Amino acid sequence: MRTAQSTLKHRIHVSDDPAFLTIGQVKERYGCSAMWVHRKMAAAELPFPQPVRFGGATSARRWRLADLLAWEAQWEA
Repeated sequence: MRTAQSTLKHRIHVSDDPAFLTIGQVKERYGCSAMWVHRKMAAAELPFPQPVRFGGATSARRWRLADLLAWEAQWEA
């Protein structure tokens, strides 16, 4: 009999594509904390891009590099 944990483990698909960044890579890119990222995502003015979820609500989150670059370009404008 399969347990819920082993079933969940098989459903999660995490992209290793360099076009998607982990929270650690986002923190390194901006020199910030995870809390800063979450605050910026909730900001009314120029909100930070939302992550993509791989495999459902409880799975890994990744940020699209293209979304981050577009967000950065808005700050430069």
